[in-house]
Amino acid sequence: MVFSVSPSVTVREVDLTTVIPSPQPGSAAIAGLFHWGPANERVFITSENALVNTFGKPSDFNGETFFTSADFLSYSNSLYVVRVIDDSAAIASSTYFEGKYHGELGNSILVSYISTGISDDPNAETVLFDPLEISGGTTDFNTNVFVIETTEDLGINAIIVGDILTVGSTSVGFQDLVVSNIAITADSANTVIYTYVITFENNYTLPEESISNLTFAKKWGYSNNVASKPSAGSIHIAVIDNDGTVSGIKGQILELYENLSLSTTGKLPDGSNNYYKEVIGVKSKWINALTASSISDASTSTSYNLFTGGIDGALGLTETTVSPLVIAKGYDLFKEANEVDVFLFFKEKRLVAPAQLRVILQIILFLI
Repeated sequence: MVFSVSPSVTVREVDLTTVIPSPQPGSAAIAGLFHWGPANERVFITSENALVNTFGKPSDFNGETFFTSADFLSYSNSLYVVRVIDDSAAIASSTYFEGKYHGELGNSILVSYISTGISDDPNAETVLFDPLEISGGTTDFNTNVFVIETTEDLGINAIIVGDILTVGSTSVGFQDLVVSNIAITADSANTVIYTYVITFENNYTLPEESISNLTFAKKWGYSNNVASKPSAGSIHIAVIDNDGTVSGIKGQILELYENLSLSTTGKLPDGSNNYYKEVIGVKSKWINALTASSISDASTSTSYNLFTGGIDGALGLTETTVSPLVIAKGYDLFKEANEVDVFLFFKEKRLVAPAQLRVILQIILFLI
């Protein structure tokens, strides 16, 4: 624009910007199947990493739904995601805990705990029996099976799969072996002989093959990750990726909580709540504590509880077979324009008949 201020002064405006600012639209939205995460609620996602951390990795179950979301997030940071589930979806659980969300991914989770009622300090080992109590047995270098014979029941029944046995002597040193199986028999034909056949995850590598020259002490399976046994009235809890499906590493510790209170009124020095159910409910990405049952500090053994029962949905459910009505529940969460600003809706992958496609399009057009 050029205009004259006076006969001798001319003002010229020149736009020297090199880019045209793009308009900032509202958010996009998608509803579909995912392996993990909150169900049937809007979740605001700002990055591809946040998508994976919240809803899990993709698979044949939801490949196009996931990658449509990830592709949009590669150039935007504003996507509402709704994970939808059908009536067959279920949450995995064990005795005292359950999965945070519905889905088969929960079946990969193992929860282990140790409470103050257990006599053995996780790092100050408790000797189960010493050479004087062993009447026979066999093992070999670089094998993972011990056969131990004694003439009395020495309380080895307290050993369960997942525990660590520290094996060795002062002359050859000590080695931690992780118990993977244990079988106990008693022969009472003449003199009672107790035979313990213990199998370990790792091989025994000490230069001593005489069972009678070794001592055996038990520790909690995750004792090497905590500083000491739980304080009075407290508990340590480890959340484990049992088969590697979650993290890619079998046995990976996903979460570790130390000295959580077993009392509903338990507090930290700063006054915050330390009751294990409350802390787990707020902090854990993977588990919740069941309300119907509670752990007691009188527990007398370690505990390793693998979750079971988690289901993604009906048998054969994928993003190509999911019902339009299930997807519609997800998009229905965007019907109130005063609650959420959405300018673009992504439709899930589904091979549908024309009539069903019209239903889906009508839903989306209504929302827009």
